[in-house]
Amino acid sequence: MVVASLGVYMFAGGRVDLEPLRPLAVGALQERIGAGRTLAIGGLALERGEHGLALALTDLAVIDDDGHKILSAPKADVHISTLALLSGAVEPKRVDVEDLAVQLRILPDGGVDLSFGGEDAPVAATGPAATGSPPSAAPPPAAAPRAKILARIGQAINDVFDLASGKDSPIAQLDHFGVRRGRLVLNDLAAGQTRGFDNFAFALDRKRLNGQGVAEVNVAADGPNGRWRLRGEARGAREQARALDIEASGFTVDELALALGKSSLPVDSDISLTLKAQAAFQADGHVLDAHARLGLSSGFWRYDDPDFAPIFIDEAFAALHWEPDAHRLVADQAQVFSGPTRLFLKGAATAPAEGGGWPIQFDQVEPATVGPDRAGEKSVTLTGIHGDLSLDPGAKRLEIRRVELRGPEVAAAMQGSVDWSDGPHLRIGMSAAKMPAAGVLALWPNAFGAPARGWLGDHLQGGILDSLRLAVDFDEVDLRMLRAQHAPMDDRILVDYVVKDAAMTFLDGAPAVTGVNGHGHTTGRSTLFTATSGAMETAPGRRIELSDGQFAMPDISQKPKLMTVGARVKGNVDVLGEIMARPGFAKVANMPVDPKTIKGQFDGTFSWRTWLGAAADASPTLDVSCKIENFALERLVGKEKLDQGNLTVTVADGDTKITGAGKLFGVPATLDLLRKGDDPAQGTVSFVMDEAARAKAGLPLGATLSGPVAVKLTGAIGVAHPQAQVELDLGKAGLNYPIPGLFKPAGRPAKASFSYREDERGATLDQIAFEGGGASARGAVQLGPDGGFLSAKFTQLKLSPGDSLQVDVSKAGDTLKVAVKGESLDARPFLKGLATASDRSDAGDLDLDLQTTVMSGANRQIVSNAALRLSKKGSTVRGLTFSGKIGGDAIEASLSHPDGGPPLLKATTADAGGLLAFLDLYSHMEGGRLRAAFRMANGGVAGPVDIEKFVLRGEPAMRSFASSPGGEQLAARVRLNPDTVAFSRLHADIDKLDSVLKVRDGVISSPNIGSTLDGWADFGRDTMDFSGTFVPAYGVNNLFGQLPVVGLILGGGEKEGLIGVNFRVTGRPSAPVLSVNPLSAIAPGFLRKIFGVIPMDSGEAPQ
Repeated sequence: MVVASLGVYMFAGGRVDLEPLRPLAVGALQERIGAGRTLAIGGLALERGEHGLALALTDLAVIDDDGHKILSAPKADVHISTLALLSGAVEPKRVDVEDLAVQLRILPDGGVDLSFGGEDAPVAATGPAATGSPPSAAPPPAAAPRAKILARIGQAINDVFDLASGKDSPIAQLDHFGVRRGRLVLNDLAAGQTRGFDNFAFALDRKRLNGQGVAEVNVAADGPNGRWRLRGEARGAREQARALDIEASGFTVDELALALGKSSLPVDSDISLTLKAQAAFQADGHVLDAHARLGLSSGFWRYDDPDFAPIFIDEAFAALHWEPDAHRLVADQAQVFSGPTRLFLKGAATAPAEGGGWPIQFDQVEPATVGPDRAGEKSVTLTGIHGDLSLDPGAKRLEIRRVELRGPEVAAAMQGSVDWSDGPHLRIGMSAAKMPAAGVLALWPNAFGAPARGWLGDHLQGGILDSLRLAVDFDEVDLRMLRAQHAPMDDRILVDYVVKDAAMTFLDGAPAVTGVNGHGHTTGRSTLFTATSGAMETAPGRRIELSDGQFAMPDISQKPKLMTVGARVKGNVDVLGEIMARPGFAKVANMPVDPKTIKGQFDGTFSWRTWLGAAADASPTLDVSCKIENFALERLVGKEKLDQGNLTVTVADGDTKITGAGKLFGVPATLDLLRKGDDPAQGTVSFVMDEAARAKAGLPLGATLSGPVAVKLTGAIGVAHPQAQVELDLGKAGLNYPIPGLFKPAGRPAKASFSYREDERGATLDQIAFEGGGASARGAVQLGPDGGFLSAKFTQLKLSPGDSLQVDVSKAGDTLKVAVKGESLDARPFLKGLATASDRSDAGDLDLDLQTTVMSGANRQIVSNAALRLSKKGSTVRGLTFSGKIGGDAIEASLSHPDGGPPLLKATTADAGGLLAFLDLYSHMEGGRLRAAFRMANGGVAGPVDIEKFVLRGEPAMRSFASSPGGEQLAARVRLNPDTVAFSRLHADIDKLDSVLKVRDGVISSPNIGSTLDGWADFGRDTMDFSGTFVPAYGVNNLFGQLPVVGLILGGGEKEGLIGVNFRVTGRPSAPVLSVNPLSAIAPGFLRKIFGVIPMDSGEAPQ
């Protein structure tokens, strides 16, 4: 039947169902499996494959005597010998199992089992699991040590090889045993994790080569990072010399960690491992020779710390060999390539004689390069690397006896230990000396003090680490805290160091601090560096000096972490201004003025604070406190500079405040400046301007302003178009207004204020407010680009309390045009000034147009609908008209130039008494028609005045005369009523120059009485001296004075009568004193002339 089936198969070339022969085939294969195991199959067929005829077994199972499946697979191909099959025998040569699930389990008690698709019982078991004790007979076992578990895994794998090659093994006689499309599962019950590998393939092939047996094993599977492969080849036989070759590739760190029982490692990497090893063994198993090459592929690895930057590796390998006589593993060479990093090492690890640790030494083969850890850092060269370690796997301890690093920029040594007997415990001590900054950063990994390390990596530019002492003591808790970005306990890190000539930036965009010398102290939660010297330089020779500096992070455990930098600073203030103008400083504070406009020296302290890490408000802040001497600032007020200043500067919370004093316009001034954040600086400048200061400021006010004026300026400083609020205290100043008679004496309170704005078109004085001396004003003034006056407008002007005026002023060439309109004007101050005004040397050209409804004068007199037009050039009046009504009668005045001579001023009115009272010249006249014509020359006026038909009422001189000796009889004789005297005519020649008024040929007359008058009045000195003759019955008595010769003898003159009384008026104009000569009343005219020359007081006429 077999032969018939074989024939059919061979000729058919397909699959032949051998179900009828299944009992016979199972029996033949059962003999191969051996006792204690039972073979069961679900189906049997004969197939032809690439390796010849094969029995296709489906639903294959191998069951032990206890009924447990120890192997189970959906299908297996058993390749048999064709010749043996023709003779009726079944001799398997190759077995390929498909879709087999292979499971390696590590039990919590340390036991290990390996199953091949079985449900319960293991094929090979070691440890407590193999004892067969019922689980209920003992309490749950404790977790076994990891080293013991690894040994049992190795033992289980060795049992598998024994199963394949042992004398009693069911597959020992096979040429090939393999697994196709399987699945490998590593189930670590001790670590609580499972990792599966798909497309698992296993192949064990036997052959003879050169008369020697060769066994080759190939294992492969698809892992998370790709397919890994393991190949082993053993040559020789038991109890004979043997050789072993192993090749492995594609294994990642995660897969190796799983094999070591670690569910996770504190690293992340995509680097794969390759291994090639050869070993030769004696018959007793001792190693004769062993070589290996271990390689790492390109990729990255990153420590499980957010602050730890990934490290990229281009290539790494190590060439190893075993020295059996010395029991030493030697690394002939180990090389690492990572960007610019190049390491070339050699070393050895010696097996201990009896327990203890493995001594490990390594040295550098050739100069190495350590690349920068962060962008912007520099590479360093190592000329010497030496290490002396001791590894004791049993005690789980790595002793770092000494590791030395040497190079042009590196000189460091390290000692310590790593202990993992009860969780990881790291103790490291390190010392270094005379190391440049690049060497320091190269040896400082990101994982330790990451915030400080990161900040220094970004800002440290150079310098020498003169000495360093570092101590680290981390246990498992500390390492977890570091990985979770928590600072360790304070005593876990201790670093002391000394720095010389360092250079660093502490603010992006700011100049570096150079020449830093100092010392530092760092712990697990704080760091403090104290600098004794340093400097910041903007250009060669332009620098500021720093001392007593500090760099501090007081509590690294904070989130965010506060960092402060502070120092004492001194130098030139213009250099400081240049530094603060840099973009970095502009974020926290800046100079409120252009650095090019300032000079001086400063000395003070600063403190800069910032936060490392995310924060709601992480803006850096700068605090400054300093003194500035010999300070000078250009164009503080207009074009004027402040110099000889002594200032105090403070910066806090983004606000800059400057206070102090200096000189402005050559006089003392105080300065108070405040800048809040990025807003323009607001300053207040106060000073007192005298005549010299006003002249220096280009304010030639002449006689208009005298004495000191307190000035207060408040406004923006350092802006393109200055603005300021100006306040003037005029209390100690005298104001002599351009309008005659209007002035404010020194000592009388007066204040003014206005808003000043400047642009390309000039300056505007707005919101002008003036109060003082009874006057007030509200308005605005426009100045030109050169500071000259252009225009003004006053919406409210009061030169006296009762005034209500509006004024428009403009400039046409050199002429000031003034238009005044209003409801009321008090003219009394001007009238008083007319009596005392002198020629002003600073008088300018003026065109005045004044219109007011009511013009108030002296003695309660009012001119209604007054209109005044005045034109003058310098002190010369070129045109004048005045019109109005007083007491219902018109009043007119005009100025003309007849015949091209001096100006002639004419005035007429029908109410001479009202006009004289209005002008405060005389208040006892009523009525009268006035005509006057004055020539104006040499700053004075001269001409005749005529008044007709008027009454003198309440004249004190008349009363005094009527009651005086000699005058009483004369007054009675002519029936003179001294309180009311009517006159028909008055004439006098007037000459006024400056404050002196002279009267010549004065005569006043009526039919009953008359008088002559000559003399002078000096209103500036408040004195006068007038004299004359009182003539009764003037119309008859004066006839004798009109006769030639006789009139001279009897009448005394053409305007005197035969009978008259001489009188004299002296004293102050406001309180005159009348003197009458009684003898002259009975003497003829020529005798009165004699008596008249006899002085009655010491009055002297002014020259």
